[in-house]
Amino acid sequence: MISVDEKTPVAENTTFTIPLARFTFNTTYLTWITGALDFGYFVSNQIPIECPGGCAVLQSVVENRERASGVFTHGPDGTYILQEVY
Repeated sequence: MISVDEKTPVAENTTFTIPLARFTFNTTYLTWITGALDFGYFVSNQIPIECPGGCAVLQSVVENRERASGVFTHGPDGTYILQEVY
C-alpha cells in the first residue's frame, strides 16, 4: 500500500479486485497469498480469506505458480470473502 486516500464505509456487497500473484520482469514470481488448504489462506499474511466454495483454487495458484487476481467482498471481522479468481 502506498497511501490511504479515504476511509469511508462501503456497502457489504461491494466487490473489489486485488492482485494475488504475478511475475515481475517475466521471471520472478511474487505471491501475496500465504497459508495452506488445511489452515486457511491470507492476503499478505494479514487478512484472512474466506472461500465459500473452498480454497482449492488458491492452492492451485500457489502450487502451479500462476498469475492471478481475486475478486472479493468484505466479510466479518476484517476478512475478505473470495468471489472469483482470474
